[in-house]
Formats: sequence, structure tokens, C-alpha cells
Amino acid sequence: SAPDFMVRPYLQAPSPDGMTVLFETADGSPEVWARPFGSSDAFNKMPADAVADGEQVYQARLDGLSSNTLYEYYVLTRDGEGAVQVTQPFAFKTWPVAADGVDKAEFLALSDTQLDRSEYVDVLDNVVEKGFMTLECDGSHPETCAENIAGITISGDVVQVGGNRQDWREQMFGRMAAITPYVPLITVPGNHDYYSDAEIKLYRTYMAPPANGSVGYDEHWYYLDYLGLRLVGLDSYPISGAHGAFNRDTLAIQRQWLKETLRDARLSDMPFVFGLFHHGCLSE
Repeated sequence: SAPDFMVRPYLQAPSPDGMTVLFETADGSPEVWARPFGSSDAFNKMPADAVADGEQVYQARLDGLSSNTLYEYYVLTRDGEGAVQVTQPFAFKTWPVAADGVDKAEFLALSDTQLDRSEYVDVLDNVVEKGFMTLECDGSHPETCAENIAGITISGDVVQVGGNRQDWREQMFGRMAAITPYVPLITVPGNHDYYSDAEIKLYRTYMAPPANGSVGYDEHWYYLDYLGLRLVGLDSYPISGAHGAFNRDTLAIQRQWLKETLRDARLSDMPFVFGLFHHGCLSE
């Protein structure tokens, strides 16, 4: 039988040699098995660990993969009696290196995926089902999403109430469940995700960006490189204390990291830098 998910598998932190798979389940002993798509190769088997004590959100980092390669993967769990449960095959594609000869890529850019008004209830569903799955993928073969789309960026306000777990399960992952097992999410927080310590804690429970931010701030800001494109994810809403009190010391640390990250991109001759942040530069 299939595992019982509160949140179906989804992807984070893509790279040429790795991918992180996350999901939420009350089932026990979860594992992720992966191998090149359609092959009979031995599986790369990785236990999935809870992201924090008492959490039912699990993650497994698959490393040592081949670049620019489509993989199939499965999530295995065990029920209360120890019987193995396994998903349908899902798929992801690792990012390329220069030697792979890739000269173009497609990213999908979204923002404010939260659901705050009843008249907007169908918008994201339509974007996914009638947009992405129809126009960018072959809906009957969802692995084509992995082949055709390098990533989905969401620049903040991912959910309406960042501290409400049902918002994450239903508003975000529920409405995007057709595509998120196949295309990695690249997100940054907005104010709706970040009203309080509880809100941002839950954001960081569900999101697992690469740990290349400032020391002690790995989950606040980060970057990803896709060939000559650097995607820089920024935290435009660092707060301390009461809602709305900007932490200027934290902003100063982020600015210094950004200067160094841009300098490195220039020294590495990267022709494109794409920034993700929620607030307009001067709006606050």
C-alpha cells in the first residue's frame, strides 16, 4: 500500500550532484530510494530523518548523483505493524555542469501563493493544473515536468498564516501537489510567513535551502548556481521582538554576505544574478 502523507514528497536544494527530498507523514522508518529513471540500476537508498525532535516532517539528502540526469525516486515507510508501504515513482532532474552542454533552462516564478480571499481559491490550482501541467509538462507523464522545468521560485508570503500548519499542508503543498514532487521549490519568506518566532520556525521546518548563508544564518539567506545563473535568496523581513521591529544588526550581516556573494559571482564570470526577496527595496 502507499504511505499516508500529510504533505506529499517535494524537492529542495537542487545541485548537479544532489537533491533533498522532504515529506510529512506519521508513518515510521521512512526512506528515499532513487536511481536513474527507467533503469535497472541498484537504488541509492537513504534514510529520511525528522527535521527536528517531535516533527513528522522528514528529509533525505541524496548526494553523489550524476549531473543533468533524470532520476526516479520512491518513498518507503512502515505502518504500525511493520508492513512496508511504497509510493508511486516520482522524478527529479539534477542540475547541469558546463560539460553537459546545456544552453538554456526554464524557471517558473511565483509570489504570494497564500490564500487570503475566497475569490482567489482557484487561482493557484488553475496555474498548476491548466498552466504548468498542461503547457510546460505532459500532464499524463508528470516526469516531463522534471525534464522541462529547472525550478519554481516563490518570493515570499508562501502561506497566509506561517504558524498555521494546515495552511502549509493545504494552501501550499495541497494545491501544488501535482508538480512539487518533480520540480524543486526555491523560496524565501515574506511577512505572512514571518509574523513571529512560531511562524518562521514552521517556515524553516518545511523549507531546507542550501546551507551557504552567513555563519549562524544558514536558513535565512542562501544562493544556488545553475551554470552561469546565480539565484540569491534574501530575507527582507528579519525581525526581533514585536512584529514589525526590524533587526538592523541582522540586516547588516546580510548586506555584507550579499556583497561577498555578488563579488564572488563577478570573479567567477557568472553573467546572470537573479534575486529573490519579498519586500520592495524601499517599501518598508
